[in-house]
Amino acid sequence: MMADSNKGFIPQLDKRRSSTKVGFITDWGAGEVVKPFIDACNLAFEDALAAGILDRPVELLARDVDGLPTGNAFDVLETWKELAAEGVVAIIGPHVSENCLAMRHYIETEGLVPTIGWAGSDEWQGKWTFALNQGSLVEEPCIMANFLAHKKVKKVAVLVENSAIGREYLEHFLRYARFEGLNIGEQFHFSQVAVEMDELVAEVKASGADSIAYLGFGVPLVRLRKAMQRLDWLPVTILTTSFLTTPLLEGGMQGTAGFFGVDLYDEENPLTQEFSDRFEARFGYRASNYYTVNAYDIANVVAHGISYGHPIAPDGVRRGMEKVKYLPAVSGGAGTLISYGPYVRRGWMGKDYLVVREAHDGEGGFFSSMPSRLVHRMTPRTLAERAAAREA
Repeated sequence: MMADSNKGFIPQLDKRRSSTKVGFITDWGAGEVVKPFIDACNLAFEDALAAGILDRPVELLARDVDGLPTGNAFDVLETWKELAAEGVVAIIGPHVSENCLAMRHYIETEGLVPTIGWAGSDEWQGKWTFALNQGSLVEEPCIMANFLAHKKVKKVAVLVENSAIGREYLEHFLRYARFEGLNIGEQFHFSQVAVEMDELVAEVKASGADSIAYLGFGVPLVRLRKAMQRLDWLPVTILTTSFLTTPLLEGGMQGTAGFFGVDLYDEENPLTQEFSDRFEARFGYRASNYYTVNAYDIANVVAHGISYGHPIAPDGVRRGMEKVKYLPAVSGGAGTLISYGPYVRRGWMGKDYLVVREAHDGEGGFFSSMPSRLVHRMTPRTLAERAAAREA
């Protein structure tokens, strides 16, 4: 009887072990452009399985919801709860900082499923909330100020969205601008979903600024560029990773041609090119951009967390993700690594995980290379150079 019982039990055990569920949320109403993100995640899980890091495949349960700034955070939280109820061991997303901040307390106190995304706010990070941030509200202002200093601009106007991330960006940009010796002019605050930018641009031009630092999520950016065109005025304009919002807008990144922005894609990273080749071979199109490299790295962290964590359940995977150390990244410049720890929830190691790129009016998008070119890496200036700038 025992032998017969075992024969009936073994197939059920194999079926139960056939896959591990991981949740996936995009929280900006991505629609069809979510495909490259999902494909990159699935490639990371397939690579981990082929390498023996995972001993069973991952089933990705994907949801797309319109959160802030154009939707609401409540719908994002409800989507997260639905995925948690389906038995996932980790959740990728949400990613927009404001949605993340709105639901962090619930995840930390009741949800208790490890959650990782590209939110840039340091306030997102907690016991259960991990960041592999697509930029950082603290660090982006540093490279932005450094870039403007190297451009030798005379006066910087600061454009700030009225939002949680706009305020956080502003605090740190002003700090780093002082460090770099920049001359900061007027601050202009406006709605993060502004539909009319002509009056604002006229005021900025009248302030005498020859450069602009844009702090926010970036929904108004294409309209900002059109308003500048109407005034025949294009100052040096540096964007946060709102630069990476532009492909989602009508007109796309091409609509912000001439703007500079913070990005994670660096074609000079050999791991990036190797990833792009494998992605194209696997899926039949070459999505060489920030969207896919960041997605792959996030899923790779989750794959290693599943491998290192026992049991394969939310708390085990959380502890497994804390054991990820010196994981090579396909995002950022050559040598970018990813590491976590029991009190470390920000994964990037290396200054070149962020670079500055310039948008141009060529063709491109989520399913190809973005129309932009690499123009700047974080390049520290000497004490004497910074002092000279302050005296100028």
